[in-house]
Amino acid sequence: MALSIMLITLLALFLLNVPIAFAMIFGTALYFFLSDGFTTMVLIQRMVGGMESVPLLAIIFFLTAGILMNYTGITRRVLFFAMIVTRRLPGSLGQVNVLLSTLMSGLSGSNIADAAMTSKILVPEMERKGYSRSFSTALTASSSLITGIIPPSIGLIMYGYVGNVSIGDLFLAGILPGLALCGVFMLYVHFYAKKHKLETEPTEKISAKEFFLALRDATLALLMPVGIIGGIRAGMFSATEAGAIAVLYSMFLGLVVYREMKLNQLLKALVETVHIASSVLIIIAAGAAFGWVLAFEQVPQRMAEVIVHYVSTPELFF
Repeated sequence: MALSIMLITLLALFLLNVPIAFAMIFGTALYFFLSDGFTTMVLIQRMVGGMESVPLLAIIFFLTAGILMNYTGITRRVLFFAMIVTRRLPGSLGQVNVLLSTLMSGLSGSNIADAAMTSKILVPEMERKGYSRSFSTALTASSSLITGIIPPSIGLIMYGYVGNVSIGDLFLAGILPGLALCGVFMLYVHFYAKKHKLETEPTEKISAKEFFLALRDATLALLMPVGIIGGIRAGMFSATEAGAIAVLYSMFLGLVVYREMKLNQLLKALVETVHIASSVLIIIAAGAAFGWVLAFEQVPQRMAEVIVHYVSTPELFF
């Protein structure tokens, strides 16, 4: 009875557009309140226990590294490199939008940080160039999903933690799909720009000097994902340790090499990290408690029994 009430409450809260974390916490708390032998203290213990994991520290580290990119001059250099590479392509700013997300995905790991950064920098400029706001925002939201595929992706870290799968293997597996998605988006922008005559006029050729100057400025940033993936695959450090290295590397570039980040900006970046990380971790904590209830009530086993009993063909299972 308590389980049914919990699931119905959860569904109702989803339909009312209550944030998923708070919906799960309220539904799970209701289960413990209605069940005999449980107290709400069990809910708190399960939520806290769900976050007591070293691999989850990687999420905090990569979030911090991604946000630091915006304060250290790294993002600006990568943006300039993307603009140089795509300058002669139809729909140049749209192409920059996609390529920037792809390049930044190897630096930040957070599609939220990527979408926030791109929407502030590129969407207003795209509108001034004649792109509609709907297309600009949809492209920004869609291309930011590449960040969740190409390592070091926070989504892959969470999946590896929950599913007990090698995070290093997940990182390696995400490279080709992410690059393929980038290519598909850029191809779509090409035909969209041609159809709507957006930035199709001839532009001056990119000189070798321009290209190599832009590449030189962006090289130090673009080397970071290579070092992270290579270090993990070589067994030099874990995904969590790679996140800590990414933070230190970002601070080194901002404070020592580029010298564009001030101490007050560092504090601002850390506060921004806390805000974003809190929203991620509370979902993990709520999911841990909710998952414990499902396991305790043997919901997965019951579903498996139903499938085995009623489903007899692969087509019906699909």
